[in-house]
Amino acid sequence: TADFDKDGDNDFAAANFRQNSLSVMMNDGNGIFGSLTEINVGSGPISVIAADLNGDGYPDLAVVNQLTNDVSILLNNGDGSFPNQTTFPVYESPICLTGADIDCDGDIDLAVGHHNADYASYISIVANNGDGTYAEPVRYLFLSTVFSITAADIDNDGDIDLAFADFYNSHIGIMPNNGDGSFGIIRTTSVDSLPNSLFNTDFDADGDIDLAVINSGSNNVEILDNNGNGHFTTLTTCGVGGMPSSVFGADFDGDGDIDLAVTNKNTDDISVLFNIGNGNFTTPVTYPAGDKPGAILAVDFTGDDIPDLMAINEGSDDVSLLINKLTTDLPIEEKLPNKFTLFQNFPNPFNPSTNIRFNLVKAGDVVIEIYNIIGQKVTTLIDERLSAGVHQVTWNGTDSDGHNVASGIYFYQLENGEIIKSRKMILLK
Repeated sequence: TADFDKDGDNDFAAANFRQNSLSVMMNDGNGIFGSLTEINVGSGPISVIAADLNGDGYPDLAVVNQLTNDVSILLNNGDGSFPNQTTFPVYESPICLTGADIDCDGDIDLAVGHHNADYASYISIVANNGDGTYAEPVRYLFLSTVFSITAADIDNDGDIDLAFADFYNSHIGIMPNNGDGSFGIIRTTSVDSLPNSLFNTDFDADGDIDLAVINSGSNNVEILDNNGNGHFTTLTTCGVGGMPSSVFGADFDGDGDIDLAVTNKNTDDISVLFNIGNGNFTTPVTYPAGDKPGAILAVDFTGDDIPDLMAINEGSDDVSLLINKLTTDLPIEEKLPNKFTLFQNFPNPFNPSTNIRFNLVKAGDVVIEIYNIIGQKVTTLIDERLSAGVHQVTWNGTDSDGHNVASGIYFYQLENGEIIKSRKMILLK
């Protein structure tokens, strides 16, 4: 999803494997979507992402076409139409992709996961030339079965690493970035049976990127805790519905930590698990979906700054939209925190804006500033005295002069008296 027509709300695009097309629908701001626009692409489109690929400030689309072994790039005209489409070849049997500034040059590169019938798998790294055209893919070959791929600074060294789900070998692979878009030796972590979907964020509020792994063979979601340098151990495992398919995270209950939503294909429902604050989760709450729900995402579709849920139903060729009815009219005494906390921003990575939430135990002077990766101050978000309680501020990706900043890694720092805390975030255009 992204605000394709730049009217201030989140629209969505979905890949139609059998129809060889993308469906794009525009949001009216209230979670009501207009007529469907269908765009022909290659054969067997199976995965799509939205990002600003040519640096013009508008979200474009990249889609993997599994049967024609290529990637279609659809550039946004600025109004939510995509008249400019190009296609470039990749290696055989592409199945998934993600976008990030992998080579640290300020534009969005692509990582494409492949696997074929002989279980030969690889990941192609495709560098952006800066204008939405792409260089020749660089292939990393290994004996694996890549079903999902995600990008984040996993080892806390300032560049974007990759994590992938190895379906048949039942492990998660970590590809550490050397800092120039090339990758070092793959590290693996064993998980439960048949992992097929990943989501990355800081679940336990310790400042590094953890992983949520969907294990379709054992009907659970496994939380992998990062030790701070990109090595993982299992923190907890939670049962969900039958044949879980996809996972996404957001702060559904407004308590400052990241919860999870999981689609379950065999039971046609969605499991929502609430984070209790340390990376452990409650028993799932189940909501009905359509026939064989697959991909799921969480964004605000209704303009209330509360994440809703959308699931793509592969069996019924439609979507399920679940509107979050979170209420925040709790008595003040129930909302006062008992410790100072600076939470991980959400969404992260983000485009175009992200929310920074923090708890103050007592009233005091608060300064929140944004810095780039070389330590230069970008802007000041807050410099005032605030009351005790839960607070949130939004950064819209601009500097102190109101100019849009480039994609990349940024840091937000909060100063409250003698307390100084900072966290890392990624702007992905």
